[in-house]
Amino acid sequence: MGCVNVRGWNVEKMEDLSREMNEWNIDVVGVTETQMRERIELRSETYSMIGKGRSKQQKKAGGVGVLVRQEAGIDVEELDVGGCEMGEDIMVVRLEYKVRKGRERILVIVCYMTVEGTGARAENERKYRIVQRVVEQNRSENVIVMGDMNGHIGVLGEEVNGNGQLLLDFAEENEI
Repeated sequence: MGCVNVRGWNVEKMEDLSREMNEWNIDVVGVTETQMRERIELRSETYSMIGKGRSKQQKKAGGVGVLVRQEAGIDVEELDVGGCEMGEDIMVVRLEYKVRKGRERILVIVCYMTVEGTGARAENERKYRIVQRVVEQNRSENVIVMGDMNGHIGVLGEEVNGNGQLLLDFAEENEI
């Protein structure tokens, strides 16, 4: 499993990413900053993708998706994040897959947090509230939160920025 910021999405990028995922034997990858403007479903020879983007009224950045290897036998169910505007940069999928004795489920939350700037803090706080709500509603499941949080968390002498502090607060609140 992995996550990558693709900085724009098209068929060629899907083919390139599919080849890379296949080479590294990755079954699931979250993608961020697709810059898509609508909900999409795509297929390559080996992977399927579902994704969604921002409305035309918003900036071009953002957009999220999930690619899953078709032959891995993973069932993908997209869950509603509450139908709110900020949900355009958050995708929640339940993955169900076969293990030795039955099937396992895992919830994957893929997010894109807005780069710091005018209005970004309030927007990202709303997004984290959505993610927190999804985590709380699914405490009985294994949950993975991934994405581009656009945060600096102070590693290797780097200063913690506002987005980094939001991420650190989220991690502390959820004991991760």
